[in-house]
Amino acid sequence: METRIIIKTHTECLRPALYSILILRCTSPTQSAYPRKVEADLSHILSQQGISGQGEERKAAAKFAVYIAHRHLKLLGAKMAWDWRGQALAAILEKTGKTRDTDPQKLNELRPEEQFIFLKYFLEADGAVICGLSAVLAQCGRVTNQMMYDRIEEIFSRIYDAYLSLASDFRERMQVKAQLREIEKQIKGESRKRSTLPHKVLPHMQALVDLGVLHEAIDRRTYEPVQYAGHSSVAPLGELFDHLDEFEKVFSEGNPYRLIAATYGLSTRDASIEADWDVLTSTISKGYALLEDPTTATAHMSALADWTCVSLLAEHRLLISPRGVNEALKELARREPSSVRFHVDYSGEPAYVILARGD
Repeated sequence: METRIIIKTHTECLRPALYSILILRCTSPTQSAYPRKVEADLSHILSQQGISGQGEERKAAAKFAVYIAHRHLKLLGAKMAWDWRGQALAAILEKTGKTRDTDPQKLNELRPEEQFIFLKYFLEADGAVICGLSAVLAQCGRVTNQMMYDRIEEIFSRIYDAYLSLASDFRERMQVKAQLREIEKQIKGESRKRSTLPHKVLPHMQALVDLGVLHEAIDRRTYEPVQYAGHSSVAPLGELFDHLDEFEKVFSEGNPYRLIAATYGLSTRDASIEADWDVLTSTISKGYALLEDPTTATAHMSALADWTCVSLLAEHRLLISPRGVNEALKELARREPSSVRFHVDYSGEPAYVILARGD
């Protein structure tokens, strides 16, 4: 069982723009690099542009961002080349007109497509914390930094207990304890330091502000939910904190983009393979053109699925799950066998696809 919590954080390190810079300017789809080199490159760009604090704070933000991009967000592989999530993010950035030459300051201005894919990846990696923070915001309406400092350890403790209760056997309980060892130390009072609380709270709050989920006051000490179509952005997320088993089902059985649409107050309808076949296959083809490997002509199916889900939601207010996109690919293969080829991964499951180019 993978716990959805990023424990080791530093102020500024969860801002989406840092990960856009990482993808656009510090890493590549295929070229490997040492993590310290990537950290240095990112820190240099932040210093040049005056982003993310000053001096040592920028270096720390860069170091944590690279670690989180690999360990939690899974944008980068062990050798710092893009993983499939990095490929999907790069394709979304290209779709929204963001390139290597884009002013890093402008990367903070997120288009809806960027908001959707970043929120999906943050929920996958840090969703338990996001739901916990959202529950407090939904209850209080407006919070200060100090209020969140006072509540964060309780949130962490409840997450720890919730994941232990979700573990199905002794082996899973040991996995959960290993992943949440830092929380266990805090619960036992072994590593509790009030001076570290800003680094445990502010990064998550900053990310939610950049994603358009929270509004930050001018003094940067007060936050409140953004209202979309008369609905609080944090309500759908906060409701799940007391039911993390249901939150897990959003990813294992449901559709995370339904939760994302609810967060932004979007009026949507479910996509139908029959009724929406043309727009669905057209969107898949556009995504494939951006994600196609120039050497093998393959595209990772998970990256293509996320690109398609995000694009349909942003452009047509259509909801489809990643599994639904894969079902559409299988249906396309059934209808047009010569136009689709699947390639399997090491476990024998279809993981890559090649689509025939139209004339």
